[in-house]
Amino acid sequence: MARLARESLAFLSVAGFVWMMCQVAVLAA
Repeated sequence: MARLARESLAFLSVAGFVWMMCQVAVLAA
């Protein structure tokens, strides 16, 4: 259970980072 939570947390952090980069790219465009 702890491993699943850690993996999902890592996935969410990466997905959030990519989403932020896309938002910055759209704002800068």
